Amino acid sequence: MHLRYVVTLARLRSFSRAAETLYVSQSSLSQQIAKLEKEIGYPLFQRTTKYVHLSPEGIRFLTQAKKVLAEFDALHEQVEATRASMEHTINLGMSVVYRPDAAGAVVRFMHAHPEIDVNLTSAWELDLVEMLHSGRIDLALFGVDWENDDLSGMTTVPIHDEQVVASMSSLHPLAKRESLNLSELAQETLIFTSDRSAVRRLVLQRFRRMGVHPTNCMEINDTETRIHYVTQNIGVAFAMDSTHHWREQEGVIRVPIEPKMVRTYSLVTSVSSAARHPAAIKQLQDFLLENLKES
Repeated sequence: MHLRYVVTLARLRSFSRAAETLYVSQSSLSQQIAKLEKEIGYPLFQRTTKYVHLSPEGIRFLTQAKKVLAEFDALHEQVEATRASMEHTINLGMSVVYRPDAAGAVVRFMHAHPEIDVNLTSAWELDLVEMLHSGRIDLALFGVDWENDDLSGMTTVPIHDEQVVASMSSLHPLAKRESLNLSELAQETLIFTSDRSAVRRLVLQRFRRMGVHPTNCMEINDTETRIHYVTQNIGVAFAMDSTHHWREQEGVIRVPIEPKMVRTYSLVTSVSSAARHPAAIKQLQDFLLENLKES
């Protein structure tokens, strides 16, 4: 700001006119110029009762001041342009196990709203919560764990509930059952994914509450390997009812668990992110809510 005072005063050669142009009082302008001169150790202006003009040192100072101000103004324009671009960019996170049509809905939104950029990230539910808190994503679509997820500073809009099912080979002795109590699976080889997975945490939490401890658990993150183990009747996997790779597998039966284990798939928004670009986030929220209603 001091540099702009110097440039303006040098151009107008009048404290009163410079102060008027800068929207400051004349006394304030005079004080700021005097403060700057004291800091740098030499006078920038020569003053009389009739006029003010640059000192020889002030002429050299003015040349550099103009260069600095030009660079600052260019940087300011760049920052504003970047900020304007970011206001139309949404970082969206989505659970790795959610319905396959969800990504398609996002693509349709992008085609319908080319002015809004959507960066889509796929991650486990626990990671999505952490990414919301850190600001790496603005909006997330996943099954909320109401008891364990830290949703402070978040706005949650439920979409629909989904039930946990046991995926097993059609040759498994329990495959013809309409439903299963979780305790009946305690002696089975249970196939889980990452400990960041909401399904794994939900199932193991239910086991603990029942006072039952599964005897044989496996962690397999590769989808093809999990499917192979299940179809070969090596183990039983858990998934949400909509998980497409279990729905599409021949020879795999999905049996509901009783009492029901339900997760509420929701759109979760960071309040701070929503405040930064509310219009774009609301457009995406409304579109996904309309297109992802439970069929």
